[in-house]
Amino acid sequence: MRVGLVAYGLWLTSTASWWALALAPLPGSAPEWLLRTRQVCFGTLPNGLPDGAGWLTMAAPLPMLIALVVLYGGELRAQRQRVIVLLVALPLLGLAWTARRVEQAWRDQTVFALGQPLPEGSLPEGYPRGDKPLPGFRLLDQHARVVTPQLLAGKPVLLTFAYAHCATVCPALIGTLRQVRGDVQRVVVTLDPWRDTCGSLPDLARQWDLPEGTLVLSGEPEEVERLTSKLQIPVERDMKTGEITHPALVLVIDPEGRVAYTMMSPSPAWIEEAITRSCGKK
Repeated sequence: MRVGLVAYGLWLTSTASWWALALAPLPGSAPEWLLRTRQVCFGTLPNGLPDGAGWLTMAAPLPMLIALVVLYGGELRAQRQRVIVLLVALPLLGLAWTARRVEQAWRDQTVFALGQPLPEGSLPEGYPRGDKPLPGFRLLDQHARVVTPQLLAGKPVLLTFAYAHCATVCPALIGTLRQVRGDVQRVVVTLDPWRDTCGSLPDLARQWDLPEGTLVLSGEPEEVERLTSKLQIPVERDMKTGEITHPALVLVIDPEGRVAYTMMSPSPAWIEEAITRSCGKK
């Protein structure tokens, strides 16, 4: 049995899985554990790519490769044809895929920054629907009114999270929110209640140029953090700069107050279809 060849094959498989966890595009239906795992391991940026430390983490399998070469170098050299495929061709394919993924992520971010949605398509028929109730909260809107889940019940709600100082993912979310059609209550909860205080919400609503009737909410930081925690939204705040890393999530709440759909960077068409389905319509 070619121990070195088998060991290298195992290394290649585990490395490919590690890089896929860091870079593979995730659908809006991705489970929360996967989002949190990626965030913890690689510090995911708004465009879906790892942060600076995350790229270093991706290099973790390299010392093991060096050890394999030292231990089994002679055996690997004896298997020249197989080694050429394993040592050269497959890693090159992996690097080409990585380059393509990075280029796609930056292109998508640029498209969103310009306020243009990604290609729309249709919400898949089998897109998973949830039934958990929207967690309780008590926040203030831009008119200084108290807003709770009970106040929102009775019609579909489009809920997302953003903040004023965000220059990457948030403009995309707000741009998408403006393009959604239909009778739906739009709600934006700030992720930065430390700076987006209740008194600043009227200016923020005007800055975002939101459709009439949209609610922009803020409140005590503990209340906002409690809501994101209950919804299992991975949020990380840099205590030095105040910048916040968060996914581009959009939640569709049905008229009974249940979280029907959770989507990552959805197009307006997907959101509109999710709203229709949340009301039991086809």
